[in-house]
Amino acid sequence: MIGIIGAMDVEINLLLEKLENQEVITINDYKFYKGALNNQAVVIVKCGVGKVNAGIVATIMALEFKPRLVISTGIAGGISPLKPKDVLLAEKFIYGDFDVRIFGYKYGQVPGENEYFFASDKYLAKVENILKTLNVSYHRGLSITSDKFISNMADVLVDTKNEYAVTEMESTAIAHALSHAEIPMVALRFVSDIIGEASQINDYMEFEREMANLSANICLNCLGEL
Repeated sequence: MIGIIGAMDVEINLLLEKLENQEVITINDYKFYKGALNNQAVVIVKCGVGKVNAGIVATIMALEFKPRLVISTGIAGGISPLKPKDVLLAEKFIYGDFDVRIFGYKYGQVPGENEYFFASDKYLAKVENILKTLNVSYHRGLSITSDKFISNMADVLVDTKNEYAVTEMESTAIAHALSHAEIPMVALRFVSDIIGEASQINDYMEFEREMANLSANICLNCLGEL
């Protein structure tokens, strides 16, 4: 079984429309949708926005459904040189609002954890091959997770030099929870807006649904090969 987590309805609705043999299981007020997509057994859930929601849902999914892979799908804010409608395949994850540097840790690092959480190399390679087959242009890079919509580069304190990077509000918490369950994950994020640009909010409002649907559609196309 493969687990799919999106934060908002718009990020999972397309998948739910195509879900066959649908069964709804409610756990702690979160609705988990079991069924089949592209002949693949899946469980899909809207976690809600933010790190706590994402961590709770990832933990429930790990304990109750024991997926062999979890996909985090949805939209994100991009950091230049990324542009709206770009695709980021996240290879590593870090918190953008966690700071205990006073005790010798790196910015974003949780005590007792490595500086970064990592996507599965095995499944990254598989998703890359699928994206190439679909002729989807993409970048590999860093996903920075904060409980804040980032609209100013001054709020990005993680070092992103020489990295393609996005900011969002769930993926690192998912990666964190799954790392303790030893369940691999990948994250596909479509860029809806670019941090700090004058058009950022308008771009987000214009591209939110389009980018969320594109992310879900690529997720759907990937499932048959995973």
